[in-house]
Amino acid sequence: MKHHCPLILIAALWLSALPAVHATAATAEAPATGPGSGQLVWRTGWLGNTFTAWIGEQNGEIHRFPLEPDDGKAGPLYVLKTRTTTKAPDDITNLRSIRYLPGRDTMFLATYSKTNPMQTWFPMAREIRRYDKWSTDRKLAWTTEIPYRLSSNRGRDNVPITMDAEGDYVFIGYCQAASDEERCSEIAIFRAGDGSRVGSVWPGPEIGSRTGSIDFDSAVHVHKRADGTYVILVEDNLFAKIVYYMWKANGAGGEGR
Repeated sequence: MKHHCPLILIAALWLSALPAVHATAATAEAPATGPGSGQLVWRTGWLGNTFTAWIGEQNGEIHRFPLEPDDGKAGPLYVLKTRTTTKAPDDITNLRSIRYLPGRDTMFLATYSKTNPMQTWFPMAREIRRYDKWSTDRKLAWTTEIPYRLSSNRGRDNVPITMDAEGDYVFIGYCQAASDEERCSEIAIFRAGDGSRVGSVWPGPEIGSRTGSIDFDSAVHVHKRADGTYVILVEDNLFAKIVYYMWKANGAGGEGR
């Protein structure tokens, strides 16, 4: 079966339309329009810890797919009939990454906007936003412009690529540095409470003080341990490994490495 996946639309959710896989018409639901047989292709997606799938389109539509129970025939799956769709605010011109925290009903979006428009396809975004009470009475808590620079000198650019949100912080991974020190694969850290910048982590002497660049939009994953330590896993595409950072803030809301 052919797949239709343009370069800029790299996140996909597969909904099978094959009756041999799903026993009933309800679970064999496929989109009425669009490329392929049963394929929905969008720019960004997020599978939360409750296994709810979130799919964001570049035009600002955000789709929520709850996990359907296992019927003993097809296994757990996602279907169109239980999808709910919301539209991002009108000033968002391009939606590029989403992270939803169900315990807080909080949504983080990485976006371009009328104030911070997109210049080219590769960088993830120029701003991050936090929305509270996402599923009930959505309110914008803050918007933060993140380090971003495109120039004729590519070695001096600041190119954000990926985002994750965990605990009290939002983590932005950079293909090229978030500062002028030219640290490849720098991870810039922001407070989830107000969007303010905390600091960064970057390769240390343990791995030769260098890594390759981060070059895809799900390349950073963060987990908060019970003792407050954050485990940050980062792609290293040059040396074919995953970099494992342990980071803990120095005091309440303080900076650490």
